[in-house]
Amino acid sequence: MIARGVRSGLEKTLTDPKVSFIVPCYKLAHYLGDCVNSILSQTYGDFEIIIMDDCSPDNTPEAAAEFKDPRVIYIRNETNLGNIRNYNKGIELAWGRYIWLISADDCLRSQGVLQRYVDLLEKNPQVGYVFCPAITLRDDKEFEVEEWTAWPGDNDQIISGREIVRRSAYACAVSAPSGLVRRECYARKGLFRTDLPRASDYYLWAIFATIYDVGYFAEPMVYYRRHTSNMEVTMEREQPSFYYEQELLARWLIKKEAEKTGFLDLRSDFCRALAGAYTLRLAKKAAEDWQYGYTWDAAIQEIRANASDEVEAEEIMRLIRAGWSAALASRHSFVGATYYQMGRLDKAVIAFRSALTLNPWSIRPRIYLISSRLEQLFGVRFIPWLSLLRKVALRLSQESKKSQMSA
Repeated sequence: MIARGVRSGLEKTLTDPKVSFIVPCYKLAHYLGDCVNSILSQTYGDFEIIIMDDCSPDNTPEAAAEFKDPRVIYIRNETNLGNIRNYNKGIELAWGRYIWLISADDCLRSQGVLQRYVDLLEKNPQVGYVFCPAITLRDDKEFEVEEWTAWPGDNDQIISGREIVRRSAYACAVSAPSGLVRRECYARKGLFRTDLPRASDYYLWAIFATIYDVGYFAEPMVYYRRHTSNMEVTMEREQPSFYYEQELLARWLIKKEAEKTGFLDLRSDFCRALAGAYTLRLAKKAAEDWQYGYTWDAAIQEIRANASDEVEAEEIMRLIRAGWSAALASRHSFVGATYYQMGRLDKAVIAFRSALTLNPWSIRPRIYLISSRLEQLFGVRFIPWLSLLRKVALRLSQESKKSQMSA
């Protein structure tokens, strides 16, 4: 391992790796070994690993000192920069043609992922970055694929940048630890935005796609570790209002950049996605008095401030009004189910009745309402029995289908 504060031009003439791994680390020393060793075990070896210790108060220096491979470089910031500035500093110090930013609590799952990524980028200069689905790692055990990361499907492919941007109207298109990016992307479109500490990667994946196509491998070759100290979990706990604003802000910024690029046909996607996001926060405020929800006045003011013109603002508000009853009914039903599980049947009945007033044909709140009233009268919980009957019926149906297929 090499420990450096500043990297000189002389060092660069001696070593010019193809890939730079940036490994931000703050109070994650206990995960650092899994991350770095998963990189060192790659079949493709032309890389450097830059551990960016953001002045961690734990034993990160000692953990980093365990790595004796000369490709591992350890840099400790004199003061804590925060996650975004630490990312950007690492990117600026990197020498590789391709840059892979992976947090110290995540790691690579396949020893061949880097080779596959580099091969695709070398053969396809129109591709700006490449990614794959991520698998959840919790308590060092492998769980399911993070479903939202596998949206392109089961086939390896090159996806048009336009499709990535369209996807980004509705959700982040790429799992952060899975992307290997051309350095040119950062040079042309900029580094991580300090005003988007939660959603800066979401923003960049979309912005890079305004100038490049994107490579995708269907095999899940990275791990996304979920734990109580995840940056997302910590931000939601410590800065909840700011946390919930981030995805909306990212969508508005991506939309504006897409329009500059000429992707005007995607405007309807962004209008629908933004309307859906505002509708949810309005409904949660109305049904649950959620403190981070929107009032109608606040939502309308924000939409008008960010929309391209008044016509677009009116379209977003029209979509909100069109979906309002269904969204509010859904939230009342959710609140009712929560009260039902808590045994607060009086409040559950009120919530289910509110849901049915808005959407009389909805089956779930009606079943819950009937069950709540029966439980009030007879003291018997019917929902668990209904759930059990549903599971039995489903299993019998599956067994019947198997019998018919084998006959």
